[in-house]
Amino acid sequence: MLNNFNDIIVECENPNANIYSFNGTLKRENIEDYDLNIPLDIDKMLLRGSSLRNTEWIYGIAVFTGHDTKVMMNSTRSKAKTSKMERATNRYIIIAVCIQFAICMYAAIYTSIW
Repeated sequence: MLNNFNDIIVECENPNANIYSFNGTLKRENIEDYDLNIPLDIDKMLLRGSSLRNTEWIYGIAVFTGHDTKVMMNSTRSKAKTSKMERATNRYIIIAVCIQFAICMYAAIYTSIW
């Protein structure tokens, strides 16, 4: 068992959006014994927001945090929801502004010529 994590190194892949894969190795620093290398894969990983039950204690290491987490890389911005009435109103407002602009341009040109 490990008493502390001072001499532990985690070698793993760069952050990516693939939630269903993870490859890495947990190694002890300054020791070349390959028996102390622990392979890390998707079965040994908890994603952000996961909860662990029926366990008295665990060892855990945060590998990626913030925007580098797999969950954050897979999140997308939600589409703005607008009703049919709002879309129609927006279209009519744009048409009304364009018509008013055209009338103002016509009036300005007619006034300058007259």
